[in-house]
Amino acid sequence: MFWHGTMGFKGCKSYYPRNNVPYNAPLYDPWWEYANEHRLFALLHLYSGATNHVKEIADRYPEISFLLAHSGSSMSTAEERVKLAKEFKNIFLEITYTAVPHGSIEYMVKELGAERIIFGTDAPMRDHRPQFGWLAYSDISESDKRLIFGENMKRILDRCRL
Repeated sequence: MFWHGTMGFKGCKSYYPRNNVPYNAPLYDPWWEYANEHRLFALLHLYSGATNHVKEIADRYPEISFLLAHSGSSMSTAEERVKLAKEFKNIFLEITYTAVPHGSIEYMVKELGAERIIFGTDAPMRDHRPQFGWLAYSDISESDKRLIFGENMKRILDRCRL
């Protein structure tokens, strides 16, 4: 756990699109146990069948803050992710994507609350300005925008024990 314990990295990211190892695979158990003990966060890219895998690890490791990447990519994705986040208090919705459908951020805030939504970008791979604009110009309160733009992530980082 060099990157966490020695270097102080508070996040975990297993990138399923490259390694094809399911998030609930026994291979990850030591990592998830360490992350749970230290209250780290994990960014997850969902794949076919991942919902049940995420449910399993969110239940087994309640101290990890699981951020579901690209939750605003479509209205159907937003609806699916909101439902999942309502089941588990340690699941958060990260909103970045190349294009975010009009109304998806407002939907997530209305259904889940701004406290569980995280701003992110795919910068430097993609221009961050449109991604910033989707949130900045969404029809939600300024206090909700402040939570999503950074206060929520700060709260997640502050609870980490490294």
